[in-house]
Amino acid sequence: SQVHSGISGERESTNRAVEETRGQLIYYNNSVISAFYHSTSGGSTDNSENVWRYALPYIRGVDDPYSNISPYTDWDITLTEQELIVSLNESGYDVHTIYDINVKSISEFNRVLELSILTDKGEIILEKEETRTVIGYSKLRSTWYTFEGNNRAQVLTADGLTSKNIGGTTVMRSDRNNTILYKSNADVLTSTGRYAIPTSADAYLVVGRGFGHSLGMSQYGARGMAEAGFNYIDIIKHYYTGVEVK
Repeated sequence: SQVHSGISGERESTNRAVEETRGQLIYYNNSVISAFYHSTSGGSTDNSENVWRYALPYIRGVDDPYSNISPYTDWDITLTEQELIVSLNESGYDVHTIYDINVKSISEFNRVLELSILTDKGEIILEKEETRTVIGYSKLRSTWYTFEGNNRAQVLTADGLTSKNIGGTTVMRSDRNNTILYKSNADVLTSTGRYAIPTSADAYLVVGRGFGHSLGMSQYGARGMAEAGFNYIDIIKHYYTGVEVK
């Protein structure tokens, strides 16, 4: 199954593949499977419940070194605070400030299960593929990623004005029935005393691997396996656990 661009986009090789496998289906326990596929796994696929909601016995994570021929194996993107605010608000969150972003948990195959976004309206938890739905599929190419903040400030040293990463975390304090979030401060000691500099990332570097939901067959991985001499039965049984082709 793939995008079909019409007769002008057809190739003899793919037409032959269709004809030679006509009538063959993939089964698990004598039931036809949902043969999900994606572009690039980044090195391993994942279990269906780690990306979507339900556990499918034939969609299990597998090692996928053959996928690493893809140009999307490694990627990174910089997202500004304002871009992220716009994305959140388009999904119904009414926020004005982001204090911090942290990955709270990952799957055994390195995909993000929970992403915590601390905002002026409280903590927002995005789960699994929801992070891509909210932030954007073209921005988060997969759920295998990390967020790195850009908490930097100009500090005058003996060598002159320089940019230093002075860290900073978000402090949460309960005030009666409300939770108030504060940007934390970095303390700088000068000749006239100690000063607190507010720190909050205005941009985040997102570093990731793979392209797509990571479930089932990797298209680049299938190509890599074929080029290494595996046939289509080998490829299908590698990406879909416990299946038969008949």
